[in-house]
Amino acid sequence: LVARWKNFTPAERAAAADGLLSRGRWVLALLAAIESKHIAASELSAGAIQRLGQNQDAAIRKRAAQVIGRIRPANADKQKLIAEKKGMILRGEPPDMAAGHALAQKTCFVCHKLNGEGAEVGPDLTGSGRSSLDAILANVIDPNQAIGKGYENVLIETKDDRSLSGRVVEDTPTQVRLLSSGPKEEIVAKRNIATMRVSEFSVMPEGLEQMP
Repeated sequence: LVARWKNFTPAERAAAADGLLSRGRWVLALLAAIESKHIAASELSAGAIQRLGQNQDAAIRKRAAQVIGRIRPANADKQKLIAEKKGMILRGEPPDMAAGHALAQKTCFVCHKLNGEGAEVGPDLTGSGRSSLDAILANVIDPNQAIGKGYENVLIETKDDRSLSGRVVEDTPTQVRLLSSGPKEEIVAKRNIATMRVSEFSVMPEGLEQMP
């Protein structure tokens, strides 16, 4: 399954992930493939990521967090909303691609890039997070369920009382460079930082389910 992964369709990948998660030694093979970049963590469904984060083996949970990022338990209210949205979409009319592109430009591309268009605050969506309707809805409606490694929201308080936040894209002995929605870039000298911590929440905001 791991060897043939790149030839699978999104539906086949979901089935393959379910199989790999069904036995302990296969879970290790899946994690090794993610670590080696043979399988992208973004190609796993939210359910598969949750199963890794809730594995009964503490070593596997720790390893999954190291390679994927922080994994939180699923939010029941969010899961209900995702199911409602999915039903609404599947019952709806054919999509208006022009209207969707305009909405993406206004809402999504201020942080994400798709087919070369947009910013690099969040992951590039060209090959990430949109393998299925379930994946799209989970990532949009419940962005704090799984926060990808390297995309954590970092909060900085400076000695001159400024509050800054964003994804760390550069951290040197002398300065930190943050990237946030817009995209907006902030460079802070290390000597001017009073506190610096990783937020419990993603750079990506909640509430996007209110989009039409």
